[in-house]
Amino acid sequence: MLSDDLKAFDRFLDEQTWRDTTVKFYRYIVRRLISWMARNRINSFADLEIRQVKEFLAACRWGNSMARKLNSVLVQFVRWKYGQDHQLLRWKVRREMAPPQRTLDQDQASKLLASFQPGLSEDYSNRVRRFTLCDIDQPLGVRNHAIIWLLLDSGFRSSELCHLELSRLNLVERSATGLVKFGKWRTAIFSAVTAQALTDWVAIRSEFETKESAGRLFIGVMNGFEGIPLTDAGLRSMLRNLGRVTGIGPLSPHDFRRTFATLATRAGASIQAVKEAGGWANSEMVMHYTRAIKASEILPHLPGNTLQIKGEAPV
Repeated sequence: MLSDDLKAFDRFLDEQTWRDTTVKFYRYIVRRLISWMARNRINSFADLEIRQVKEFLAACRWGNSMARKLNSVLVQFVRWKYGQDHQLLRWKVRREMAPPQRTLDQDQASKLLASFQPGLSEDYSNRVRRFTLCDIDQPLGVRNHAIIWLLLDSGFRSSELCHLELSRLNLVERSATGLVKFGKWRTAIFSAVTAQALTDWVAIRSEFETKESAGRLFIGVMNGFEGIPLTDAGLRSMLRNLGRVTGIGPLSPHDFRRTFATLATRAGASIQAVKEAGGWANSEMVMHYTRAIKASEILPHLPGNTLQIKGEAPV
C-alpha cells in the first residue's frame, strides 16, 4: 500500500545524514510521485516501473536536473527497502550537456523582460506553473522579475546572487553588497527600474520568511519551499524554464554576466567602468566577456560619421 510506502520512505529519510533542506526537497518530490501513483492506480513502489516514472516526469514537465534528483533518491530508497533486485535500480539519468554560453542582445533582453505581465495565471498551482514564472500578479513572478533585473544590472554570479542578504540591500542608494569570488565583498549599483522591481519583491517577501530564510534576499514562495533560500540549482532551473516559456531558449545565470558587460559597453560605458562595476580583476576579463561585440558595431562611431566640419571650404 502507498501509505505504508510513504511511512517507509520517511523512516529511510530519518536514517540519512542529509541536510534538512535536502530531506525536505526529497520528501516533496517523492510525495508528488506517490500522489501521481495513486491517481494512476499504482499501489506500491514494488510495482513501479521505469516507464511509469518517466511518464510521471513528463506529466510534471520536469527537466534533467529534477529527473536526476528523483533518480538518485528512488534508487537509494528501493535498494534500502527491496534489496538489489528492484527494476528501478536499472534506471539511470545522465546529466545533460550544459547549454552553450550565450550573450543576450538588446532585443532578446527586452523580450525577456516584456514577458513579465500581470494576470498570466489564475493561481500558481503546478498545472500553471509555467505561466507563474513571469506572472507579476503572483509572488513567484514578482521574485523572478526582481532577479532578472538585478542580474542584468549587476552581473552577479549565480552563487553571489543566491547568497545576497536582505540587510545589505539599499533601495535608497540603489546598491546591493554581497560576498563574491575569492571571499571579497562587492557593492553593485543598479538602475531605478531594478530598484522598483526589488521594492515590489521586498514588499511581499516577509509573507514567506521563516527561520530557514537566514536573512537571504531571495527565498522560495511555493511548492513546500516557502522561506527556503534560493539555491544555485533552483536559479538555474528557473532560468532554463523561463527561457523556454519566453521562446528565447534555455538560459544560465552566467549568460547575464556576459550580457551585463556587453550591453553596458554597447551603451557607451568604458571598459574601466564595466570592470569596476562587475568586479573583474582586470580589463582583459572584460574583453573576454564582451567578445560578442563585432567590429561592424563601430560604424556609427567612425570619424567619417561623427565629425562635423565647420567653416567654409578654401577658394
